[in-house]
Amino acid sequence: MKRWSRIFTLATTMMLVFLGTGGPAHGKTPGPNGQIAFARFDHTLGHTVTYTANPDGSHQQQLYFGGSAFPNWSPDGSQVLIGAACFDGTETCAVTIVDVDSGTFRQLRWPDPGLEI
Repeated sequence: MKRWSRIFTLATTMMLVFLGTGGPAHGKTPGPNGQIAFARFDHTLGHTVTYTANPDGSHQQQLYFGGSAFPNWSPDGSQVLIGAACFDGTETCAVTIVDVDSGTFRQLRWPDPGLEI
């Protein structure tokens, strides 16, 4: 019985050492300076608008001038991909990519408009 007690103590100690020596968790906040991107319906405009803001709600800025939704940050946090109608008014755009710092954007069209959902 002493043998099992020693094995249990050794295993428990090793597990605690293993778990206790891990470094801090590494995670990347999805936007520059910890910003978030979100979309909400604006009743005065009659469509959904995409914004960036700090997590506490400060420094809220409209990301795109027109109706847009479904924001997703690029891996490096410099751009946001959104769903928006094409600038020319057509519905053939697959996505719009907005540069967060400059506000410039580019729109990628469907290779085959029949693929649009």
